[in-house]
Amino acid sequence: PSQGCLMHHKFLADENIPRICVDALREKGIDVSCVSEIASSISDIEVCSLAQSEGRIILTNDKDFGDLVMRFRIIVPGVILLRLNGLLPHELSSVVGKAISLGHNWNKQFTVITRESIRMRPLPEHV
Repeated sequence: PSQGCLMHHKFLADENIPRICVDALREKGIDVSCVSEIASSISDIEVCSLAQSEGRIILTNDKDFGDLVMRFRIIVPGVILLRLNGLLPHELSSVVGKAISLGHNWNKQFTVITRESIRMRPLPEHV
């Protein structure tokens, strides 16, 4: 995948993503904004709204986003749920950076990243 592929995706890191991880992604040239820098302590629904208004894919450790987008059909550009418990922040940064650099199309996907795999499911269609 070319670098160009990476650059058209923009991400929004939820407050539960360590700052060291956000900084590491930014160093790789990935466009990441950070909830804690913009609007600390906002609700998950407000995070979804912010992601939608800025066209950003949500990066989170919070499983509640699965319910919000799959069950309640809250509209967002995409969600990447990290199931990487027990990793140190620099290890987390490395795994997430590698996954993002694979150049997948994260748009309109609910993605779960674990140590072993990347699983993607299309978000529900909105009528």
